[in-house]
Amino acid sequence: MINQLKEVLVLFEYEETKLDFVKFVSSSLFDIDNVGKLSEVFNFENSLEELKVFIKIGSKN
Repeated sequence: MINQLKEVLVLFEYEETKLDFVKFVSSSLFDIDNVGKLSEVFNFENSLEELKVFIKIGSKN
């Protein structure tokens, strides 16, 4: 599922859009442990850090 998500994310031009989309579909991800593989589609470290924080908080709920 993560690989499919990566294929979709590369279609988005802006980091914020990519991040918003990942947040939107995160509840449907079965292999959440592989989210680190998404780092390849983000160009900015702060986007990746925001994603990590979001996933960490979401996994506690």
